[in-house]
Amino acid sequence: MKDGPVQARKPFRESVHEARIPITYEIVSLSGWQVEPYLDRLREVGLEERISAVNITNNPTARVYVDANTYGYRVLRDTTYKDVILHATCRDYTIASIQSWLLGAMANGITNITVMTGDHPKTGDYPRMGRVDDFNPLELITGITQYLNKGALFPELLAKPHRTTDRYRPHTHRLEEPTDFFVGAVLLPVRPGEVEYAQLKRKAGAQYFQGQITYDASLILDFFDEAIAAGVTFDVPILIGNTPITGKGLLKFLSTGLPNCRILPPTVKRLKEARDMGKESVQVGLEMFSAVRDGLRERGVHTKIGAHILPITSYPLSVEIVDGIVSLWSN
Repeated sequence: MKDGPVQARKPFRESVHEARIPITYEIVSLSGWQVEPYLDRLREVGLEERISAVNITNNPTARVYVDANTYGYRVLRDTTYKDVILHATCRDYTIASIQSWLLGAMANGITNITVMTGDHPKTGDYPRMGRVDDFNPLELITGITQYLNKGALFPELLAKPHRTTDRYRPHTHRLEEPTDFFVGAVLLPVRPGEVEYAQLKRKAGAQYFQGQITYDASLILDFFDEAIAAGVTFDVPILIGNTPITGKGLLKFLSTGLPNCRILPPTVKRLKEARDMGKESVQVGLEMFSAVRDGLRERGVHTKIGAHILPITSYPLSVEIVDGIVSLWSN
């Protein structure tokens, strides 16, 4: 097979707006280099016609995995999935290295990027190394949309980084040709000040939002209520995260150990008491998506809602969630 840039079969930037409910599916990273068994597993899942893109993490939990760029290229080249999305983190890259990585993604035919801070190194393989954090998510979004996509390298930054401040200087160097990235950002509805922060990301150029794992519709609807009260309208798609929970260990981690992930006590109790926690978690997730859909309609909110599904511990149950969501939105 000829190597070289590959093209998405149905670009995510189109399907995220056109699909009744756009769904992305996050695949497991691999700590070695043998990608083929993981591609086989992805093929076996058989979600090609039901999802808008495969979502590829970038050293999650600060552990070392195969480069997301290379992994994404193999998914596009060697499977029939429509498109891929790469995570770009601030944790591991200098301002020069992130641009090199992004240009490599363009060379591979990958144009979808979700910008995020990245998990803290204390959870990873090198807890003493600390973070790089040459830039923050707001600056990375700005750098891609306002510089690379307009044919220029990021300019130098002044001062120390701060989460809500752009520090770009006005001069820069031109590229041979502009990039064409479709850029998303993370949305954490339970984080204080998230409505304002999300708006800053939107103004910087974010074209969709990817949410944290959620099981309780009230947490999403409360966020929208806060936005309504502030006169804020979200005019880009928001992908709500969800995953099946197959055991008490994962339930404990998600409810107490994952930053900005909150599972309300009644939901925790329901899952603990369930005869089959995995099946029950699928039902809980589907009820949440249905309640969010209905709640936004009642509020007159027209924000495009999608889903971001993470398999974590169960591929079959993740497929059930995808099928259930598709069924919900077909009614």
